[in-house]
Amino acid sequence: MSILPRDGQAEVALAELSGQPYVVMPLYVAERPPACRNCMDSNFLFLRVLTGGPYLSTIGSKKPVTWWRDGWWTVESKVYLCPLCSDPQARIANLWETCGLEVNEREWRLDFLRGIPGKQAALKAGNQILAGCPRPTGWTIFWGDYGMGKSGVLISLVTAFVRAGVPARYVRAGDILAEIRASYGDDARLDEVELENIYGSQRVLAIDEIDRISDTSWSRSTLMMLLDTRYKRRGEVCTILATNSNPDDMPSGFEYLQSRLSDGERVMLSGVTLRGKDD
Repeated sequence: MSILPRDGQAEVALAELSGQPYVVMPLYVAERPPACRNCMDSNFLFLRVLTGGPYLSTIGSKKPVTWWRDGWWTVESKVYLCPLCSDPQARIANLWETCGLEVNEREWRLDFLRGIPGKQAALKAGNQILAGCPRPTGWTIFWGDYGMGKSGVLISLVTAFVRAGVPARYVRAGDILAEIRASYGDDARLDEVELENIYGSQRVLAIDEIDRISDTSWSRSTLMMLLDTRYKRRGEVCTILATNSNPDDMPSGFEYLQSRLSDGERVMLSGVTLRGKDD
């Protein structure tokens, strides 16, 4: 549920104490992927509390009414300014809570690659992604052997976007599948609309270890659908991937991804190992 300012939270608390149904929603929903996921870029939040009912009809009612479940209800509505849009510090604090990073990763910088042979293409590509702030787009994959710095690049990009107030999230592919299972049950068959609600509209999504998932048809098909959703929206949102595999020679079962990677930026990291500093 969206975060309300304190006076709105007080109204919700009163409704809960009195057992009154209520709903909190953005005043409207932006058509493009939102910069603020709390109000969906409407800058305002709408609180509607059902105060009486259900009634068979609206005849004689002098108060606003709405239909809900089994009849007509009288309703009180209020509009609040989104607290995250009006307070940049609160907004960034909320983004840190949802970005998927550990506290000790929040100060990572792309500069950890500077001057290291084999990493300069990744440093350049990362800075090009950041140049799209505050509305980055694209489809980029960083690849290379273990310990080359791929995870560090993804983490550094997410931290940079969050510091700039842009919604961004770092997640491993296996953790995505575990989260879907936990929310929807074992072997859940989500459709594109459900996946869009979960991950499709995230402004920046950095997915690590895309080729390190359990070798089941459910895992492959679910990840394929998610990546395909992001791929189709690459002109609206920013997707950053990392893998140990060569994009031209993906493991068996990842052929769908191999064909889509040809439409994005592919960046190889090589040179000395950075094991102990990132991935």
